[in-house]
Amino acid sequence: MSPGGCTAGVLVLFISLLTASRPCHGSQSEKTWLRQSNPSIDLFYLQPDRVFVDEISEQLHIAKRDFSQRLHLETHSLVSVFVCPTQAIFDSLTQHSVPHWGAGVAQVRRNIIIIKSPGLSKNRDRLSKLIRHEMAHISCGQLNPLLLQAPKWLIEGLAIYLSTDEAFAGKALSQAFIGNSVIPLDEIDDLLSFGGAKAQLAYEESYAFVSYLIERFGFDEVIGLIHDLDGETEFSLILANRFGVDIFDLEMDWYEQAKKTYRWHFLQDFSTYLWILILLLFMIAFGFIRLRNRKTLKRWEEEERFTP
Repeated sequence: MSPGGCTAGVLVLFISLLTASRPCHGSQSEKTWLRQSNPSIDLFYLQPDRVFVDEISEQLHIAKRDFSQRLHLETHSLVSVFVCPTQAIFDSLTQHSVPHWGAGVAQVRRNIIIIKSPGLSKNRDRLSKLIRHEMAHISCGQLNPLLLQAPKWLIEGLAIYLSTDEAFAGKALSQAFIGNSVIPLDEIDDLLSFGGAKAQLAYEESYAFVSYLIERFGFDEVIGLIHDLDGETEFSLILANRFGVDIFDLEMDWYEQAKKTYRWHFLQDFSTYLWILILLLFMIAFGFIRLRNRKTLKRWEEEERFTP
């Protein structure tokens, strides 16, 4: 997720955080921002999240290094990262711009990442993917500050592709093809207004379409779309000039291919459930047989007891 540039409120709060990085004593220390700083990343956190700091810092540096190499970034701009232990703090820093299902946001024009603490999200297993997703936004923004002029499907699809996030492998997309409810790409720009289920589908579609473009034209050519953003030319023209194909034709071709690929994708989950059902039936049958054998043995014992 990567909403627009930093608002005035966020910028003011950002400056205040820079000047309030020294911890206090007593209970007040839990409300005072702490800072872990190095030449490439400033990490801001509160006392309750100290336990997560080393892991978050390591994942941030790994992601920043990986994307700098893969995208051939020459810039070494400082990235500021805020870890929020409560929903109220997260909402305040993001100016209430993130839906309830969002766990992080990248302010690409300011090189700022704001994420929910693992203690808040209750999903530590997703921490690495969350960090890579938001750092991918920042890295792509460093390629061209005009990144936010690109459509949401490109911005989010690239972030998922770079973060190799298996959570968007296509389960919702599979169901959408069956129910004929695939979202047109140009409607994905309204992503932040979607509910959780529709947002999941929008992310999966974005990832699937970007993956299709990369497979057809190559990774460097897709990244070239970001380089081509000039603030004046419509994105549809930029895409047509680079690929030699109209976006409408690309979307139709992707739709037909994806329908064949994803339509029965749900069967992967069905097969898992089927094996679970088979195992459950086996256990029930085994228990039934044991119970029947016990009743048989008991009946034999009673018959022997009354036999003259």
